[in-house]
Amino acid sequence: MTQSKSTPTIRIYKKEDKQGLTRCLEQLCEYLIPLDPSRRIRRLPAFGNKYTESLLQKVKRNHGVIYVAEDNGIIIGIIAGIIHDVSKLDQLCFKSTR
Repeated sequence: MTQSKSTPTIRIYKKEDKQGLTRCLEQLCEYLIPLDPSRRIRRLPAFGNKYTESLLQKVKRNHGVIYVAEDNGIIIGIIAGIIHDVSKLDQLCFKSTR
């Protein structure tokens, strides 16, 4: 394995990153498959594109954000986050940070 001499950059996701986002999500699923003791996780051919679209919609709908890690122009990692609304029941158990 060759080590990169550059420092990866972390930045906000752009539409042009979609293929890299899909690849990272597929690689994550491939990583999880052998770790699943019940052998229920699988990755069918449509997974990457469908899951990517679902994630993008969920992030948009919940005013979230996606960051990508990029090294030499290649997306090498991603992280996505959203903030859920706090229900009345949750308010009884948790202090809101907003």
